[in-house]
Amino acid sequence: MDDMANPVFASRTTQTERTWRLPSISSATILSGCLLIVFGAKIWLISQYGAVTPFLDEWNEALELFKPYLDGTLHFWSLFQLHNEHRIFFSRLLSLGLLRLERRWDPPLQMVVAAGLHVTAIGVLLVMVTHKLRMQSAAAVAIFTAAVFAIPYGWQNALWGFQSAFYFYLLFGFLAVWLHSHSLAWSPVWISATVLASASYFNLSSGALTPLVLCAMSISQIILGSRKAGYREWAGMAAQCTLTLVMILFIPFVPWDASYMAHSIEQFASAFLIAAAWPLSPAFAIVLHAPMIALGASLIKERPHLRDSRWILFGLWIWLGMQFVALAYGRASIVIQSRYLDIFLVGLILNFTALLRLMPDRPRFTVSFLASAWLLATSIGAAHEAILEPAVAEWRRADEVWTENLRGYIKTGDFGFLKGKPIPYPDANYLRRILDAPEIRAILPPILVDHGVPARKFVVSSRDWFLAHGPFLAVVGIVLFFFGMSCPRREVTATGK
Repeated sequence: MDDMANPVFASRTTQTERTWRLPSISSATILSGCLLIVFGAKIWLISQYGAVTPFLDEWNEALELFKPYLDGTLHFWSLFQLHNEHRIFFSRLLSLGLLRLERRWDPPLQMVVAAGLHVTAIGVLLVMVTHKLRMQSAAAVAIFTAAVFAIPYGWQNALWGFQSAFYFYLLFGFLAVWLHSHSLAWSPVWISATVLASASYFNLSSGALTPLVLCAMSISQIILGSRKAGYREWAGMAAQCTLTLVMILFIPFVPWDASYMAHSIEQFASAFLIAAAWPLSPAFAIVLHAPMIALGASLIKERPHLRDSRWILFGLWIWLGMQFVALAYGRASIVIQSRYLDIFLVGLILNFTALLRLMPDRPRFTVSFLASAWLLATSIGAAHEAILEPAVAEWRRADEVWTENLRGYIKTGDFGFLKGKPIPYPDANYLRRILDAPEIRAILPPILVDHGVPARKFVVSSRDWFLAHGPFLAVVGIVLFFFGMSCPRREVTATGK
């Protein structure tokens, strides 16, 4: 059935506009180029600063995941067991898959694969936000996205193979919002969106809020008349709210995380503003999100049909707001951490895209001035936050010390190499227990042991090729971007936004 003939999708203010659309070759080339820039930058960061020795929580996974797998005692439901307050099912699956692929524990390989996973999530985000944009605007969003994600704000995730859960979380959240934005309750697409939203909980505990995001989108669309209210829709929203409630009830209280939580409304509000305003001062949170606020106002004014691409941006904005809520509550005292910035960057992309969507073909001086002021302020804030060298370099220096101490213990069995020395885990006795397990000793990275399970050469050579060619991949990405921009383009007439 034609969507425009369906009253649910009918726009109250549908208009026909002339818009530049990317030919398939050109759009794919520009998108691939920008993603290669990001991937190359991440690979270069890993090659320069990536830790070769497992760190902190990775040792827990060695004892709780790798050892049971290797001695044949691992059960499927063990993959859902708690890690702090999270159930990192998909991250564990990936770790086991890589262990089985290479036959050895390889943190750099985990980092390279995680970088590819992150770039995949960024690619999905780019396709979502540039849907039906003019060519110039879509290219601007693509290069802006490449610029902000190529800077290693989220270096903790990039240099810690264990953190792939963050990237799975982004990917599932983006796909859930995209599919739900235009689907009717209980349709196959709606069910897929709800399943993906629920799956995000099995990466980070804040994923429990993702079904609630979809429910909030539906309510917004019903209020504006874009979605037809009915028992199926209300039943669908009730199911999504129930999923959220059930998942929240299964999030345990972790005593050692209590110090990070918000203990007052004032602390929660302060942390929320700090997260929402990043990279600006909390006082400028509204300024940063002004483009999305204006886009929301346009939705209220025009009440567009369900397939209007602005609903995707609005849904992602609701999703982002839920991330701020979760962090402000659960991590109020450490809300600005490198590992969270990959989420915050989504806010920059959304607002930059909204800014371009709201600008007319020939913007007046006032509009151009305000848009330039927003971009300048955001760029200055982002540039200030990009001074990361001391922290990243310290990570690499610490890894070298950890490696030497672990090698000393493994070679001699002298506990003095661990006790009271810099090691990649706070409990020396616990770490000794892991290192002494024969199953773990056999799969340790070769930099720690002289013998063990031999790795598959094609896996190692592929990993090493990527690690050696990060800058080359970024340069290829730049060439692809400009090639895509130079491809002939055509003007088409598109209905709606």
